[in-house]
Amino acid sequence: MSSHLYIGGKSLNNPSLFEKINGHLYVTVFQVNLKIEYSIETKRDDELEALCASSVSTAPIGREWSLQLLITPKSYKYNVRRLPYSQKAIKALQRHWHIAEVCFHAHLKAGSCAMPYKPIPSHPTWKGFLLRVMYDLPFQCTLAISHDRNTQTTYGICYGGPSPNISLFLEKFQVAKEHAYQALLVSLILADMALTELETSNSRTFDDFIPVREATGCNLYFLRDGNFKAPDLSEMPASLLAIGVIIGQLDVQLEQEQLLSQNTMVVKMREHLILMREVVYGTTRRNNYLKESIQAQVQMVYALLAQQDNALNHRYGADMRIISAVTLLFLPGTFVATLFSATFWDFSPDNAGAKVSSRVWLYWIVALALTAAVACIWRDLPLLKQRKSSAKSIPSLSEQLCE
Repeated sequence: MSSHLYIGGKSLNNPSLFEKINGHLYVTVFQVNLKIEYSIETKRDDELEALCASSVSTAPIGREWSLQLLITPKSYKYNVRRLPYSQKAIKALQRHWHIAEVCFHAHLKAGSCAMPYKPIPSHPTWKGFLLRVMYDLPFQCTLAISHDRNTQTTYGICYGGPSPNISLFLEKFQVAKEHAYQALLVSLILADMALTELETSNSRTFDDFIPVREATGCNLYFLRDGNFKAPDLSEMPASLLAIGVIIGQLDVQLEQEQLLSQNTMVVKMREHLILMREVVYGTTRRNNYLKESIQAQVQMVYALLAQQDNALNHRYGADMRIISAVTLLFLPGTFVATLFSATFWDFSPDNAGAKVSSRVWLYWIVALALTAAVACIWRDLPLLKQRKSSAKSIPSLSEQLCE
């Protein structure tokens, strides 16, 4: 075993990788003379080194099998990739419980994964299994299991899970504690919890989509009004894929276990995995249906908006035609009245002089000049704005060369 470990470019001597916690739960289950013993104790981090050493050296007489699991709840607010142990505790877990280095690598570097590992290299009786549940799943944790077939002893660490999920896991584990001689029992319970919460989240998303169908007139079922949150389906395919990979790896490990020993519990666990795989397939089909249905509903909403815009355009077109007709009727007369009301013309009866001023040409020059200026501004101003926006968005050749 190396004295210095490097994870993600950082040594385990780096303090930033650790989030030392003192609220560890030490769960032990063992069978002595056909009697199941189950206990839970709270341990501090400075007690873990002695705990790992004593748990290996001391064993009750007549013990048939045992499981020792160290559970560490998530104490930090954000999903920071840190190890909840001190350096001494990690070395003790590696030395006595044979938790391999790759298990700590996975927590700091990997996403959801399920893989076997060798607790003791080139030792045929030892096997290990690593389970990491991530990718925006409702239940997230890292689990590492090492198992010795000769002594039927299982060691494990589970960390990164929220306290409510850990409480639920302990309830489920206590019910199935008589089957704890199976090394993959903890992995199966955690995978089942993750799949259950994922399927519940998918069903909630399906229910949240029904008001959209009601609003567009395509609802098939009745649902009461309520406050709904827009569903986010971006992470659902990745979550389903992660659960599928975990179930596949568990099935492979149980298949190997079944080849070594024809145990009834192994068969039941494989049957439960088959059921979990079918739930994943069903959830995937429902998610695909939601995707296609939401796309159809979005297109329908766009079509309805286009119809409303078309109706508004027709209304605006009718209004513009009315305005054009009124302008066409009154503009010539208004122009003539405005023109002849100027002082260039004098048609009063008492005017004995000229009826039209000799400087009437000034009116036409000013009017034509203003008309030409307005026409030029109307034509050139949009072009100038377009050129300025293009110049801002596209850097010059000199700027590109400098960069």
